[in-house]
Amino acid sequence: NTGYPLLNGQDITINEPLCNLSYTYIDEVYEICANSFEILRTWKVRNRCEGLTESNPRTHTQIIEILDTESPVMHECEELVILDASPYECEAGGFLPIPMNIEDACSDVSFKAEIFGNGFLSVTGSIAGGDLKVAVSKLDKNSNTFVRYIVTDVCGNRKVCEFHIEVEDNS
Repeated sequence: NTGYPLLNGQDITINEPLCNLSYTYIDEVYEICANSFEILRTWKVRNRCEGLTESNPRTHTQIIEILDTESPVMHECEELVILDASPYECEAGGFLPIPMNIEDACSDVSFKAEIFGNGFLSVTGSIAGGDLKVAVSKLDKNSNTFVRYIVTDVCGNRKVCEFHIEVEDNS
């Protein structure tokens, strides 16, 4: 319920209309992004006891916003991922864990992964396809590497998680 306009401090409502006042409104809907929009509601209130003038009916525009401000859902990342170094190259690589239940209540989401430190990162597949995979390669042992996952909905709301990668040399 977005209410009714006030005239001299009194509600103009369907249930208790002020005597000899009539009113109407027109809505213009402007799309912002999936499930987010604004309505410009232009109200006109007319005093039926007076003739039509520049100020009768009175006009006022109400702005109503329906916004998706909720971040997507993504379970927390593991704090530390340990990878074994190759015994021949003293480097590590492999697939990284993907958090469970990546989703948004209102729209599709995009997934991005970033690596900081040394090494390379690749993302294949998609959340929607159920085949999302993140792989790292060429991670030196004794390096300080961390990965950031960013999930973004179509309205720009983001959820971020980060974790460190440690390379162990078990050879």
